[in-house]
Amino acid sequence: MIEGNEDTRWRKGSARLHRTDSALIARGIDSELAEKLRRSGETLNSLKMKTPAELDLLGVSRHAADNILKGARPPIPFPDLARVLIANRFTCCVCRDHGRSVIVHHIKQWAESRDHSTANLAVLCMDDHDRAHKIGGLTQNLTPALVHEFKASWERDVARMDARAVLNASATESESWWLFNHVRLLELADSLGIDLAKIRGFSYMRRAGILGSDGRPTAQGQAGYVYEGEHGMSLYAYGRSILNEVLDQLSALNISDDLDRGFLTAVVKRGHFLVVQGSFVFKRLVPWKDGPGQTLLGTRKANGVEIYFTADRWEATSNSARCCWLGGRQDPVCLLRVMSIGYEAENLRIGTTALAIGASLPGLRTREYANVPYRAGYYMLSEEDEDEEDLFDDMGSSHGPPHCAPF
Repeated sequence: MIEGNEDTRWRKGSARLHRTDSALIARGIDSELAEKLRRSGETLNSLKMKTPAELDLLGVSRHAADNILKGARPPIPFPDLARVLIANRFTCCVCRDHGRSVIVHHIKQWAESRDHSTANLAVLCMDDHDRAHKIGGLTQNLTPALVHEFKASWERDVARMDARAVLNASATESESWWLFNHVRLLELADSLGIDLAKIRGFSYMRRAGILGSDGRPTAQGQAGYVYEGEHGMSLYAYGRSILNEVLDQLSALNISDDLDRGFLTAVVKRGHFLVVQGSFVFKRLVPWKDGPGQTLLGTRKANGVEIYFTADRWEATSNSARCCWLGGRQDPVCLLRVMSIGYEAENLRIGTTALAIGASLPGLRTREYANVPYRAGYYMLSEEDEDEEDLFDDMGSSHGPPHCAPF
């Protein structure tokens, strides 16, 4: 990662947790001061060269200064730091005010516990951190037990925020889904206890033979896609309703702004559900254009991270989605489930199953990777540009996708 040089940050982008910031937060500095020091050109190494008096002038507390200069306390390991910060959305678990600077607090003091695990870490604002260390009268203002309660409650709420954000953003009629993975969505609906009989239109479509007993569309043969024909709109409403029911109960992580190898290695695990919005390339893997098995490969590459999945164009929700939107370079939102994580030639590769693919949704992505130089008049050939020619190979290419995740 590039540290302490704002002029070149655009070259790679960064996750919400910058490595310099994390090194300082891990040693007891609050997030706002860590960012301020980094933006002024300071790094952990430069701070280690300063005197206690110089650190004091920079706003570094005596406790953090001892950690930096004397190694009074080993730093919180990056994976644990990243997990607790993302699980709390970089927000104090007590006041839940996302505008406040935060510090990572040891619920049971380090001097007693020697415990850096996420179970013993809580994200607190500076005011609540003071309360957790302050004795008022004969009692502690914010006891470890209370911190545990606040943390557990907040993390439960955070776990569902990103899925609900997709649900809310896709609630208008102007937003559209291009593809539903019916098998996986129905599996999820079953595991979540969702009663398909209560889905609007289910009974009618079952009587009409449009849906099978398992709730899957019954279209077969040489149709171009499963939603083709007079019942297409009804099937779309059905698929969207199932997705909405699933999203209402799902825990998902929006990593659209976090394509950073170290960060994702720390926080993403097999079985996790992800929301990813950004530039994907869709490539057809088979020559036929009718019936089931119209397999495509979707790939998102940025900053040494590759996210990929296979899907079936047969499950497209419209002819325009099948022929136009699920091909070439697009900027969709994808709801994914992680199937595999590994490194290949120093690139982090995350194999996933796509549950749903749709048009870009407002508010789910706050940073556009590598857009700064274009606006400033610069140009840089990105990893995505370098790989684009390979991704758009002709249908006759013998190069298949390595380790494709099942759809």
